[in-house]
Amino acid sequence: MSSLLLPAVVSPDNLWQAWQAVRERDSAPGLDGQAVAHVASDPEPWLRKLRGEVLAGRYRPWPRRRVWVPKASGGRRPLGIATLRDRLLQRAVLQLLQPLAEPLFNGSSFAYRPGRSLRQAVRAVRQGQRHGFHLILEADVDDCFDSLDHDLLRSAVRRLVPADDLRALIGLWLRAGVVERGRLVVPERGVSQGDILSPLLCNLYLDPLDDACEAAGHRLVRYADDFIVLCRNGAALRQATACVEQTLTALRLRLEPTKTGPSSFEHGFTFLGVQFQGNRAAAVSPRLGFDAAGELRARPQPRYEDRPPGPAQDHASRVERTLNRHAAIASRGHRPPNQVAHALQEALEHRGTWDDLEWI
Repeated sequence: MSSLLLPAVVSPDNLWQAWQAVRERDSAPGLDGQAVAHVASDPEPWLRKLRGEVLAGRYRPWPRRRVWVPKASGGRRPLGIATLRDRLLQRAVLQLLQPLAEPLFNGSSFAYRPGRSLRQAVRAVRQGQRHGFHLILEADVDDCFDSLDHDLLRSAVRRLVPADDLRALIGLWLRAGVVERGRLVVPERGVSQGDILSPLLCNLYLDPLDDACEAAGHRLVRYADDFIVLCRNGAALRQATACVEQTLTALRLRLEPTKTGPSSFEHGFTFLGVQFQGNRAAAVSPRLGFDAAGELRARPQPRYEDRPPGPAQDHASRVERTLNRHAAIASRGHRPPNQVAHALQEALEHRGTWDDLEWI
């Protein structure tokens, strides 16, 4: 079933708005090496070409480029850097789907939503304490973004987007894969951290958790995959724990055991970079601070310079040249996608897998 949604996604006005957002962010280039500066002087022909590819059914996303960024808690987090055209099209989809999704979302989630913030999540925690919720279930979904089940995600997207054509577009991004050190990997689970659309998909996926807690009368405060449940007494805490575990099991997710357990304001706990102890709250993250009025504020941070790992540099350039050549051929419709994929695999030093494109 087709609809008016896909033409609306690639309408000139929506694409131009998406272009302005992507241009302002000016993120690092993907595997094709194309940066904002390459098209900034005259973007309209580039946008028209992208629109034509989508409407003709010829659009295919590129694999992401793997980079690793430091985590505040230590270690490194994998990100997938999409190409400029893929980021722009995801932004165009987000601009249409976000307003459709917002009425469906629960008030207990605060991340990746317009008009909502980490500051409001912290304020909700303090309000819960003032209303007598002194016991806490601290919880964290283990490897959340990389663990989202594609079948369940398809069902969640289908409830929001009835049209096959737009769901098919989202399905292409789910299966686009990532290239790291010359190896192409197409995951069977998860969404790419770094994709513009991934936060919305994550909120869609976790919305049943928000609804289950609300239906059971539990006071949930969720910020992406990090959340707490505020409880009045031990019985409510045990019930909340059972509710969360049961719901996440149904979602084919699991809790991170080292970050999950009971706590209280009396004993103290840390949530979203803030240490709650008794009636006091103090920012423990160097990125946060409280102003004179007691409101949480973000401190200015230096911009992280995105660079792929050094050992992959030489091979990455060879992969990019190959991708440039074959993607150009595919975009003109002169070669089927499976032949382009085979040519790409031949260019990789370590062969990966490239499954058939899947409609969501």
